[in-house]
Amino acid sequence: MKKILLGTTALVAASAMSAGVAKADFSISGDAYSNFGLTVSEDKGETHDGGLQTYQDAGLYFNASGEMDNGMTSALVFKFSGNNGAGGMNEMYFSLSDDWGTLQMGGDDSAADRMSIGAGGAAYNGAYGGSFGSYLNSAYSSPNSFMNVTGSVIGGDLAGVSYFSPNINGLTFGLSYQPNTSAATDGGADDTGNNNNSSAYVKYSGDMDGVSISVGGGIEYVASSNNGGAGGDDDIARYQTGINIGVSGFGAKVAYNTVDYKTTTTAKVDSWTVATALSYSAGANSVSVQWVTAETKNGTVGQDRDGDAYAIAYAMDLGSGVYWDAALTKFDVSDSTAGNSTARDADFTAFEVGFGLSF
Repeated sequence: MKKILLGTTALVAASAMSAGVAKADFSISGDAYSNFGLTVSEDKGETHDGGLQTYQDAGLYFNASGEMDNGMTSALVFKFSGNNGAGGMNEMYFSLSDDWGTLQMGGDDSAADRMSIGAGGAAYNGAYGGSFGSYLNSAYSSPNSFMNVTGSVIGGDLAGVSYFSPNINGLTFGLSYQPNTSAATDGGADDTGNNNNSSAYVKYSGDMDGVSISVGGGIEYVASSNNGGAGGDDDIARYQTGINIGVSGFGAKVAYNTVDYKTTTTAKVDSWTVATALSYSAGANSVSVQWVTAETKNGTVGQDRDGDAYAIAYAMDLGSGVYWDAALTKFDVSDSTAGNSTARDADFTAFEVGFGLSF
């Protein structure tokens, strides 16, 4: 991503985050995407949005960094993002970096969420994630391990501390701790969020005789979920792993995500998703095929679902950070309840065309 550097004396002074900063830079980067889609339903549930659809996503990122007299680099990062007309500042953190790695403090995703390896295709909206959430009610994608191989069971953009190791012959790892997901840490309101949240992820990336490989795996762990009083499990664990392989323009990706815990004596969250993708890139052109399959069992009538998605996608790099893409995706989500009485069955096809840019 190309960045715009603004190096004035005033910005240097403003971004000097501690005594001893020898020099500083201020950079702005961003991205935006918008698409237009059409869905054709074969088995429409009430929570399925049929017909014409639009999807927008955008982000603007500010980074002030400086090299300190002792050689360490300090940075302050603000990230603003939004989609479909809603958004705001979602991440803000301070970091210190050196040969020993990066220490980060502030609001951001967990280490396992940030480092996780997915199985995306050529189009911005693939067979999981953006398109799935755009065309189906949120009830379909809850919990986040159903039809999604990344995401977080803890929650995104939470205040905490993270450490990311330096690259050691292709091997990196990340650790994070986020105290809680509820703002009610003190005062009259009850703390009902997840507490004592930690995560870890290990990844290897390298080239072997012309073959690139990236493989990793990790865990998010909630030590206290406040479910114990209702007869549920007080702790939660989410596991994620993925592998990407590339050679001579061809690529293959596989990713897996799962979570299993009880929310009450009788209800639970037991979900898993497997995503696969094959792709080929030549010059400015990229094509891909994807298959995503998933299952969730919640222990409640009408809440046990399985889903499959198949996608064919194409993207073209138009230069200067601009691109366009198109995707044809087939979704099939079935509920354990017979027929369509719970309005959670969905069998439809979506066609999308979009434009995006980054700077």
